[in-house]
Amino acid sequence: MASCCRVFLFIVTLVLEIADLILDWDFYVEVSKTDLIGDKIRYSILGFAIFGTILFLCTIITKFIGICDSDDDDQDEEDGACAVTLSLMSTLLEDLPQIILALIVAFRTKDLISPVQIVKAGYGIGEPIIQLIICVCQYCRMNRNIWDKNTCRMSSKIFEMFLSCVLIICSSILMYDLYSDK
Repeated sequence: MASCCRVFLFIVTLVLEIADLILDWDFYVEVSKTDLIGDKIRYSILGFAIFGTILFLCTIITKFIGICDSDDDDQDEEDGACAVTLSLMSTLLEDLPQIILALIVAFRTKDLISPVQIVKAGYGIGEPIIQLIICVCQYCRMNRNIWDKNTCRMSSKIFEMFLSCVLIICSSILMYDLYSDK
């Protein structure tokens, strides 16, 4: 049975992922209402929203199964190969492209299309910070031998932390652009 800490982290992850999913789809709806954005950008936003939905389902199912199958003494369920891979894919192939598309939309338009742009930029700053905190906490509570045995997972986590920092920078640029021009 899973510990309270693991259940809490699952709930935090679930809330963050649902918020991300809602923002992605809301951003697509708002962009599709305007003629200021071309079809290529609009369809790219739609494609990444669909891809994000699929990754959301896979991530939540994987984390839920990992929690249900974990032993209280086993501290490695959050860092299973599948969970780490999905998390890395989500950051690299969904979150970062979505923020880059939001930057493109912001740079191409003079007026704010929707308040969801500001919320998405704020989320793009806050969510990676929370994920970085969670990753550091997991690292601190793990047995050093687990990290030494799983150098590939550790490298993936470090790469994901780097991508999270890039995401924070891009989201900060987006926030600045939205507030400075609009």
